[in-house]
Amino acid sequence: MLAMESANKSALVVLVMLLGVGMYVWRDHVVGLFGHPLATQSLVKPSSKASDLLQGGAVVVEAFGKPYVSENAFNKKLGQMLQASPYTKNMDPSTFPAEAKAKFLKDWVNFLLIKDIWGKERNIENDPTFKKRYEESVEALKDSLIIESYVQELKKKVTVSDEEVGVEYHSNKDRYVKSVGGAHFVVSEYSSAAAATELQQQCDGITTAEDFMEAAHNAGASKVTDLGFIDSRGSAAEGDVSKLPAEVRRIIFGRHKDSCFHVAAGGKNYVIFATERKASEFFELDEIRPQLKMMLEETKQKEALENALEEMSANARLVFKTEIWEQQPRVLSKEELRAAVEQDEAEQYGDDVSQDVSADVVEDEDSASRSMQTN
Repeated sequence: MLAMESANKSALVVLVMLLGVGMYVWRDHVVGLFGHPLATQSLVKPSSKASDLLQGGAVVVEAFGKPYVSENAFNKKLGQMLQASPYTKNMDPSTFPAEAKAKFLKDWVNFLLIKDIWGKERNIENDPTFKKRYEESVEALKDSLIIESYVQELKKKVTVSDEEVGVEYHSNKDRYVKSVGGAHFVVSEYSSAAAATELQQQCDGITTAEDFMEAAHNAGASKVTDLGFIDSRGSAAEGDVSKLPAEVRRIIFGRHKDSCFHVAAGGKNYVIFATERKASEFFELDEIRPQLKMMLEETKQKEALENALEEMSANARLVFKTEIWEQQPRVLSKEELRAAVEQDEAEQYGDDVSQDVSADVVEDEDSASRSMQTN
């Protein structure tokens, strides 16, 4: 419950921050509108439809001396915002804290005021540029909704059985690691192979990293490095490990049962001690069954979509004629134009002249580069 509440708060904070950025940009414009005489007059007749903002429930905002936004309208808007992101689409608006709702409400109303004051004053809905952008946006939204509807219908045809989930789990159990295994490693360095061998022979009676480090110093080690716990992925002490020779790293990241190794590399002798070994822990099937089922469904849905699109493409007898782009003329850059002029001068007058191209040839490189074309 606490984790869900924290996630809900985080999601709403993100939404409020996004809205806050927009309002920061528009703040000066909004302040100016309230001081404008036409803006004051437009307060009398807001352009927002009452049916849109007053959909039942308690009134949460009054404006223009009348009810402006109802609780149901607010909840609907908040739900729409949450649905817009895959990370928040499953969240319940009723679980958000009151102060977070109040902040979201204030930011949303600020946008409504821009629409009802500035939008009405400018008659923005009848502006040709606005109308063109609006029509393009509606067309894009329609396309998106059609595609979404098709994908949702495709998903209904995809099913994953419990047997398939079980097969996936048992076939790839090593992928579903709960905690990665590893060991605590200590590495000591010697210039003498005899000293390293002597220490290795003592390892049978050593069980802790501290005891090994003491024995290594007593054996005259030039350097002793406690690498700490290193899992099989090498996620710990990566900086120190990367400084060691490849032969030593191979032992550290290898799957060995022995606890002590002597390795010669780069003119030095290394004794590697491993203790506190921990085996990897894997998830049980019942712990991750829903996630596995979702993963298999997504894989099947992707395959179904690809197959459906291939079939549609075949039925439509698609022919892509992208070769036309390869035949289009290319406009030279200023650098390419300068190089072309110098090469032409060199071919006509010799290499010595190419280093002294007259200023009038290249004084308007920007204009020439726009007009000169080559296949």
